Amino acid sequence: PDYCLAKYYVRVMVPDTPGVLRDLAGCMAREGISMEQVIQRSNEGEHIVPLVFMTHEASSLAMKTALQHAMDTGLLRKPAVCYRVL
Repeated sequence: PDYCLAKYYVRVMVPDTPGVLRDLAGCMAREGISMEQVIQRSNEGEHIVPLVFMTHEASSLAMKTALQHAMDTGLLRKPAVCYRVL
């Protein structure tokens, strides 16, 4: 169901530019989603980097909406990998 609450593991590919984490967190916050843990490792010389995060509990509808907004605004360079954590 779209309203089932769960934590999520998310991996996105984003540009390695200042403010990208702020912008992604804004997409999540807009849907009431809070990030619990974030890991961003730099790839020296690469312009696109993986950003991995876990969320606090959120609905699947909110997660889908937030990731779609991030994709629509050009923040994500590839579709997100997103798994519900049981």
